[in-house]
Amino acid sequence: MATLGQQAVGTVVKIKENNVPQEWIVMHHGDMPAFGTSLEASSGAAGGTWLLRKNIVSQGAICEYTTGVDGKKTYENSPADTYLTNTFLPTISSEIRNQILTVSIEISYLFNERTYDTTISRKAFLPDLNELENTWGNAPYDGSASYIAAYNGAAADYWLRNTPRVSFSNITWNYVGAEGTTNSHKVIYRDTIAGYRPFIVVNSGIFVTSDGTVTVNTPPVISGSDGALGSFGDTPPSYQYTVTDAQGGAVSVSERVDGTTLRTYQPSLGGQNTASIPVNTWKSLANGSHSLVITATDPAGASVTRTMTFTKNATAPAITGTDTSLGSFAETAPSYQYTVTDAQGGTVTVTETLDGAVRRTYAVTLGQTNTLTFSAEEWRKILNGTHTIRVQAVDPLGLTTVRTVTFTKNVTSLAFEQTAAMNADAMPDRCIVNIQGEFPAGSSLTVEICNNGNDASPTWEDITQNVLNGQRYFFTNQAKTAASWGVRLRASLSRGTASGPCYIASLGGNFQ
Repeated sequence: MATLGQQAVGTVVKIKENNVPQEWIVMHHGDMPAFGTSLEASSGAAGGTWLLRKNIVSQGAICEYTTGVDGKKTYENSPADTYLTNTFLPTISSEIRNQILTVSIEISYLFNERTYDTTISRKAFLPDLNELENTWGNAPYDGSASYIAAYNGAAADYWLRNTPRVSFSNITWNYVGAEGTTNSHKVIYRDTIAGYRPFIVVNSGIFVTSDGTVTVNTPPVISGSDGALGSFGDTPPSYQYTVTDAQGGAVSVSERVDGTTLRTYQPSLGGQNTASIPVNTWKSLANGSHSLVITATDPAGASVTRTMTFTKNATAPAITGTDTSLGSFAETAPSYQYTVTDAQGGTVTVTETLDGAVRRTYAVTLGQTNTLTFSAEEWRKILNGTHTIRVQAVDPLGLTTVRTVTFTKNVTSLAFEQTAAMNADAMPDRCIVNIQGEFPAGSSLTVEICNNGNDASPTWEDITQNVLNGQRYFFTNQAKTAASWGVRLRASLSRGTASGPCYIASLGGNFQ
């Protein structure tokens, strides 16, 4: 929307008088040059636009004759001056009236061949001849319609504020005739009736709407009212609003949380907008009260804010139980049960680790019992000693709770037996077996073999020393009950009083 100062000279604009739009002509921008004993620009008039009312507002005599040696009656306090200041000016809407600049006018007149000078300050005044001509490039009257004024629908004469010359019997003033072309400024006597067609100088920075109405800028409007959005946990609040502007200009909107700008943009006036708090910003906010402030600013700098408060009340998930030791385990592996809850009810991710190695990561079902267990294969691979289970629960904001439990694996013996026999076509009579592992002093190792491994009750023979010494072994058994011969192995290892590594890594061999 354009300002008054951007209107071309000759443009017609509208100003409300008694709430009825009336037409005014843009005549000049900035200070009006001085013309001898004419108008002198006031401070502040440089920022004003000179408007001439298109038609006259009233008719009357401009002055009265006053007798006396130095008796004088000038424009100051004349019927025209009094009418424009006391009667006409209050009819202009207050918002525009407050934007009318005060102009200093130098009054100079000749009385009995003596010159008198005075200066008055006015907001509404009649133009003088020089001012009226200067607004059109100092050109003489040329019959332009701008010079013709009407009163009650008919062309009418109107007064100018020209320096009077007072003689002993009369006083003269200039005026513009209704024809606007000939006799355009006549010298007439004080008792002549003509119209009042005022000048006003208005702040050039105020606005002109598309229909020509002069208006004071008003700030944009943000829908809704200041208030509280409530309390929020994992998910941040959002706020929907619309922005409108009576002047229809390009409005800039900024959204801030606790002074930190979320975004600055130009909205579509009247359209719905949503202020959202990014997840990273939400994560950075501490629990407690915060404010979301939306500011809309128009091109003239007028702004409005909408302030919405909210409370962040985010808590980390909870894991049942306490950090503890599960105890010592040998043949049977430990298990750990736990339940995860979250006050905000968001998606919680759980990670289970053993000694820092991730075993499982999953989205937990809140309130459900979960069990961390070890398969037999996993348990065999875990070495003796103390181990740490860590259960970590993380909510969407990254708030984390960790439960740590320990256990000790203390396996002091082991035994394994080959379940299926290695079939033989004839009775095996010899074998050689190899074993790999650590068998420190104080431990006890037993290795056994049978050649009737398919029997219900095989005949086991101790070959420990042969195995340790890498020697061939000759079977002593020569009987079987099963249909066929078969070789099976079994071994056992007990730690006893030994310390350090104690284990069987492999066991194998052949027979014939």
